[in-house]
Amino acid sequence: MTTTLRFGDWAAMQADAKPIRMEVFVQEQNVPADLEMDERDVVCLHAVAYDAAGRPLGTGRLLPDGHIGRMAVLRSARGAGVGGAILKGLMEKARAGRRQGCAQRPDPRGGVLPGPWFRHGR
Repeated sequence: MTTTLRFGDWAAMQADAKPIRMEVFVQEQNVPADLEMDERDVVCLHAVAYDAAGRPLGTGRLLPDGHIGRMAVLRSARGAGVGGAILKGLMEKARAGRRQGCAQRPDPRGGVLPGPWFRHGR
């Protein structure tokens, strides 16, 4: 499946990201709606993947500290590499942020700990 990624702040991406998150987390996984959207959305970089027709398929967010979260892909698009594309795109943005001096998660032994996405590739 061909996907296009777009990145932006919550104001720019909310219209496409929020319905995906509500469907996946609230409807499918029974997460309470009032817990799904949080105050961190406004400080995150958001990614939305679109199909060739411009329909939103999946979303994820990058927190200022470099953590990736709220990854969700519509059921109809799962297994087609959409989640991997979002993850890779957000990882690239996180790397670029590190190069620009953004906060990172410190390792108590020194250095920086990789996030849970580390196995997905460098």
